Amino acid sequence: MIAPTDAGTDRSPGPEVGRARLVPSSLRDLAVCSGLWSLFCWVYWFNGLVSSSQLAPPLFGNLANVMFAAQMLIAVLWLVLKPKGDLAFLDKALTIGMVVCTASTSLLAFSAEAPAAWAAGNLVLSGACAGVGYMRWAAFYSSLGIRDAAKYLFTAYLVSAIVKTALDIAPDVFGDILAVALPIVSYLSLRKSSTVVSPVGHTDPSHEPVYRKGNYLVLGRVALVVFTFCVARRILAPVAEASTTTGLAGLVATHFIEGGLAGCAIFWVFVSKRSLDFLQLWKLVFIVVTTALTVACLVPNVDWPVALFEVSTTLIWMTVWLLTCDVAQHSDLHPFVAFALFFNLMYMGGNYIGSLICAVAGIETLTPATGLVLVWLLGITMISINSQSHDIARIFEDLHPHVELDAFSSVDARCNELGAEAGLSARELEVFKLIAKGRSRAFIAEELFLSENTVRGHTSHLYAKLGVHSRDELQRLVCK
Repeated sequence: MIAPTDAGTDRSPGPEVGRARLVPSSLRDLAVCSGLWSLFCWVYWFNGLVSSSQLAPPLFGNLANVMFAAQMLIAVLWLVLKPKGDLAFLDKALTIGMVVCTASTSLLAFSAEAPAAWAAGNLVLSGACAGVGYMRWAAFYSSLGIRDAAKYLFTAYLVSAIVKTALDIAPDVFGDILAVALPIVSYLSLRKSSTVVSPVGHTDPSHEPVYRKGNYLVLGRVALVVFTFCVARRILAPVAEASTTTGLAGLVATHFIEGGLAGCAIFWVFVSKRSLDFLQLWKLVFIVVTTALTVACLVPNVDWPVALFEVSTTLIWMTVWLLTCDVAQHSDLHPFVAFALFFNLMYMGGNYIGSLICAVAGIETLTPATGLVLVWLLGITMISINSQSHDIARIFEDLHPHVELDAFSSVDARCNELGAEAGLSARELEVFKLIAKGRSRAFIAEELFLSENTVRGHTSHLYAKLGVHSRDELQRLVCK
């Protein structure tokens, strides 16, 4: 089983190491390593059956609360005790527990008067198993290069949209049978992944994690933006929960949009070979959330706010999950700790604060005034994301397209030619060549014995002289 190494050691790859290794490309490998979809779908099935049957005990609320508690407990244990390993020894027990919970949940749904203790115990066991399962997958993705993690994560969301549709349109019996198989698929995928993908680590012992003790707060602005959006999403939730008009067609349309977005991300990054940064993804989240808020306020009795709410949830989950993988890869924190503290405190923390606001303010539906305030607040947070900020620009930096040297062996000659035409200085030309080869800013700084701020300054100057505005445009210019 893949075992991410301990915090502070050579767990996460430097950008260049991750690109240098052979990335599995067969459909079989892709199917195995994107098995996270099975866990997504199991949680979706469980939530749907429990909410429709009103089986959630008031003490725990829902599955997400139990998952959050389990993950935070694991994070605390890893912070305090710093154990070695990755909980792989629990995989079989987790799978058996989820299968048992599947059968138990199905029986609860058909029971006229289910005992409260039974429902509570079932929810606690289900949430604990699912929470640990998510942590196991997060650790696996965090042990890979970010391009691999993105490829498998986007594929998982695409497949989950298809399977969720099958769960919605199929008879209940088929859904229950499929739900029993989902934990087994997750277990087998996670086990098999160790035979097709190996985690990559630092080959240079002098490499320092980007996020380490003493500078974790550099992610504060990103965390605040995500947190604010999660609060707004939760305030929008009562509109979706109060709607009783959304039928099967609405659910299928929602899954279609979710799968389409994941498919577009795959096409954009891996087929068109274009960059995908945090600001690009979050602009899409902003558009979806603010559109949902606007429609909910202006036309309250239609289904679109419900669909947009579900799509915004998927978008936020997908973006924050990938963001957490990126942070864990470049951090001295163990992936369990990074996932629990970064993902959960942003997403679940925003969810809890949003719920508190709804309870205190008595929000059951959105008024135009409330919607306007939320849209204004989200707009302010978007403005706070400065694309020129190093901390923002570094996120998903390894997703930028990479020019393979064997495919463009004359990259230096081409850069010399373009550099002479543009009047680049000797230092700017050196930076130009390294960017053209797909090197990260941190790598360039280390290679040329410069600070990252100096590299950023040289990059801005050579962009202006070459008439380009991004790494993508620069690499396309070199490849012409």
